[in-house]
Amino acid sequence: KLEYFIIYLIIALSLALIPQETNNFISNYIYIDLLSSAIITLTFLITALIFIARQKIVSSNQQPKIFSITVYTLTFILVEAYSTSNLFNFYILFEASLIPTLILVLS
Repeated sequence: KLEYFIIYLIIALSLALIPQETNNFISNYIYIDLLSSAIITLTFLITALIFIARQKIVSSNQQPKIFSITVYTLTFILVEAYSTSNLFNFYILFEASLIPTLILVLS
């Protein structure tokens, strides 16, 4: 199925993010070390688990498209927050992740 392919793709991409060096600056604003890559991998794995659990929402017709978009947005914001090299950007992005979380809780 397509969902299982997406889950495997997410897991493979998250494992590819683990850096070989201890410090890895990709650009001036993106910094991935061992701790941030572990947290990003955990975020992708939790996202995969959310889409596995999504089958209940799809079967009850409670707007699965909005749910998927919200989860993708939350995942993108968290990955950006965990890979930033600036503390202010981390704060702004982490606080921005509360908006999709609120939407998921209220829906």
